Amino acid sequence: YNILSMESCNAVIQTTKAYNQTHNLHYTEVKGIVDRDRRDDEEILQLKEKNIFVPDVSEIENLFLLTDVIKIVAEKQDKTEIDQIVLEVQEKTFEFLENKIEEQALLFTQQRNVNYIIQKINKSVSTIEEYKSNLNELVSLADLQFIYDQEIERMNKIIADRDYTMALKVINNKGLLPYTQLPNKFGWKKDYYIDYVLLLLEKNDEVGNRLKQIFRQHISCL
Repeated sequence: YNILSMESCNAVIQTTKAYNQTHNLHYTEVKGIVDRDRRDDEEILQLKEKNIFVPDVSEIENLFLLTDVIKIVAEKQDKTEIDQIVLEVQEKTFEFLENKIEEQALLFTQQRNVNYIIQKINKSVSTIEEYKSNLNELVSLADLQFIYDQEIERMNKIIADRDYTMALKVINNKGLLPYTQLPNKFGWKKDYYIDYVLLLLEKNDEVGNRLKQIFRQHISCL
């Protein structure tokens, strides 16, 4: 594949859909990858049907915080306290979620209601009465406080259960990686840590192949 980065997830979605609707003009197979960004399972399935795929983590940056990725980097850097590094990163991740829980719950609440509004606006109708009825339903949106409280409860459970996989799945904040202080454990800055993982990923050796397999497991189109 040739990899093309685009300015936004929406640009990826629209471009992928447009190319896949014009197979009579080209012979290229086009796939899109976008951040999870609080998308629900239904939206993720709809995107997949259009050859657009969503990682198992909230943001691409969170892939670099996967336990197996951390362990590989620590091994390559000859660290002896690998399990301790992993544990400290996980605890900082839960701490980050706990500190940002209201922010993250609000983001999920907003997104769920945006999706609901778009669904009502775009719902197929055959009469003006049906269309007006759909729009009138927007006045009586679901109880926002109930949705917000549900999200708070869900995130508190992730923290209580120490469910690291789910934490990476819901935390939608690019400040997470530096907050964990993971790069500091190797004497690096955030960007160098990411670049190092990508460098290992490019190599066709045992470590590179292990990393490729890890990434494939978390991005279903690979």
